[in-house]
Amino acid sequence: MQPSTWNDTNQHWLPRFILKGFGQKKNASRVFELDCKTGEIAPRNVEEVASKVHLLSDKDDGFLRPIEDRASKAVDKIRRKQDINEEDRINLDQLVWALMINDPHHGLDKEKTRKEAIAELTQDTVEVFRTEGGDVNPDDIAQMADEGLNHDYLYHAMSTEDASPRRILRKMGLSVYQPPDDEFFVIGDSPVLVVRESWFNATNLLNRGSQVILPIQHSCLLVYDWSNQPNLIRYGGSVSLQQVRTLDEDYRYSSNCNYLYSRTQKALQRSSKLNLQWNAQDRS
Repeated sequence: MQPSTWNDTNQHWLPRFILKGFGQKKNASRVFELDCKTGEIAPRNVEEVASKVHLLSDKDDGFLRPIEDRASKAVDKIRRKQDINEEDRINLDQLVWALMINDPHHGLDKEKTRKEAIAELTQDTVEVFRTEGGDVNPDDIAQMADEGLNHDYLYHAMSTEDASPRRILRKMGLSVYQPPDDEFFVIGDSPVLVVRESWFNATNLLNRGSQVILPIQHSCLLVYDWSNQPNLIRYGGSVSLQQVRTLDEDYRYSSNCNYLYSRTQKALQRSSKLNLQWNAQDRS
């Protein structure tokens, strides 16, 4: 069993096809970036942001690329306000879950995932030997698994049958919203937000008040919601100005984002000045 190796290329945890949805009007390959700590705003190339070397193993990189390719087609349909089919929806759900796992700011315990995968593989291997009337040292199998499953967090988290977040996403309704006139959505480098009536303890997708939020373009927002029927997609109206502000606030103060991205400096300047505290009723 060959140990997995880190990929030496610059890899994006926020895909470039989503980043380009927030690109400047005449140059989609450049976005404006707000540093949440310093408040500085600067133009950046999408190749340079939300990425790093040694983000994924070679195996995980090869695993993620087809997911992003398939989901990009579904995202493109949504941006054009076209209907998506069931396969598109599944691909979109896979992307959202992959974004949550692959987000280095998200706080998912990847080391725990690796250990659970090692334990599962060890147990399965020992049972196979026993079924065939043989015997094997579990420590030896665990050591081999430890070497072979070294960095492949994404693959193991998404390929198991018990990938419950994916199943939960599939059961939630999916809606698309637009901002008011002359307003733009921003997106953070921790792109998927999971919120309830307030953002406190907002990591449990099973909570019936949960919403999973992902902007996919400066004028296009995806919302997974338990209150809607789990149909393929529903195009809603415009969100209010207050809802745009609360979304910005969630990214600034409630998520683990280090940076926000937008197509305009104005949108980020507005975000940088937010210092508000919405209550549950205001934020809905």
